Amino acid sequence: MPILLQASQLSKSYNGQIIFSGLTFSISNRQKIGVIGRNGAGKSTLFKILLGQETSDSGQIIINDQANIGYLKQEDDFKNNESALDYLARLSSKEEWQIKKIASRFQLDDEKLLAPALSLSGGWRMRLKLVGMLLPEPNLFLLDEPTNYLDLNTLLLLEKYLESYSGSFLIISHDREFLKKTCTETLEISKTSCYHYPGNLEAYLEFKEQKLKSLIKSNDNLENQQKHLQEFVDRFRSKASKAKQAQAVIKKINKLENKRIAIEHEAGLTRINIPAVIKKKNIALHLNNLAIGYLEKIIVSNIDFDCPSGEKLAVLGLNGQGKTTLLKTLANQLEALSGSFRFASGSKIAFHGQDPINLLDSSESVELYLNRVAGTGSKMENILKMTGDILFKNGDLKK
Repeated sequence: MPILLQASQLSKSYNGQIIFSGLTFSISNRQKIGVIGRNGAGKSTLFKILLGQETSDSGQIIINDQANIGYLKQEDDFKNNESALDYLARLSSKEEWQIKKIASRFQLDDEKLLAPALSLSGGWRMRLKLVGMLLPEPNLFLLDEPTNYLDLNTLLLLEKYLESYSGSFLIISHDREFLKKTCTETLEISKTSCYHYPGNLEAYLEFKEQKLKSLIKSNDNLENQQKHLQEFVDRFRSKASKAKQAQAVIKKINKLENKRIAIEHEAGLTRINIPAVIKKKNIALHLNNLAIGYLEKIIVSNIDFDCPSGEKLAVLGLNGQGKTTLLKTLANQLEALSGSFRFASGSKIAFHGQDPINLLDSSESVELYLNRVAGTGSKMENILKMTGDILFKNGDLKK
């Protein structure tokens, strides 16, 4: 089984801050690896280094001549008036029948392939880029958080493709179910090392928990032995007849200390407290013949439904079908084109959109921003408790 890619002792830092160090792993044929790690562990940076888009501070990467690496682009690279078919031909230099064979797996039919690529909705563009990545027939490809950008239908198609794929891949994702369905191995990256486990995510998490318990137990045993020996030293150190023996015991204590295994600091537990809501039996939201869209361009019309209080609804559909437009309309960020909607009296609406980061003021600190959006009358102690619950530290609030 030839090794397609090998990384040895990779390290990377920015402005003196270590992102990761000591990363060593290899990838052979037919390995389906889920890459996990806390935010800031350097997962995306690692991908950029593997692709040659960035350089490591130290370490070595060896890529086999047989390795054909594919990468899913997040940004669009379509030319004006270029059809989807022309775009795929430009990327791959494949014959039309070869392009259509792969495109059909993602339900890109002749109508979609002949349309200008830029005219396609976000979900279809992502399918197009997936096909563009696969057409050069990579035997190793890298996916960085693909589930963040895929609609549900495309996600199901991608899962099905990855399950039957005969090559190797690395997938960065925080989507536990997606990794369970597509990956058979796990690579966890931390600040000081990485660990490659020959099993899926669930098996690895169970292994990791058992390993942590074992390490803690081993360290506890060492500590108990040290305490017992220290009692002997404290008792007999001052006695001349026992002084030599006490010195030998001190050396033994030091040897036990060297056997202690350092346990990497675990991330704290996030606590998200959902405010209590008074239970009601009425209708929380009523929509009547609602039409939504932009500048008189109707995207969806004749929307009628009632949402009972306490109901939890999932809004599904392909990209471009109006899911976000509906939520923005209900949040009064867009005008309804016709029809009406009504929330129950006393309702307090919260809205979290797709682009909250783009709406932030880059000159404003975290603390000032939270004070502003919390509104007048909010106590700083409540804000600090909430930020602490989701692992902000005092230094983070000043950033």
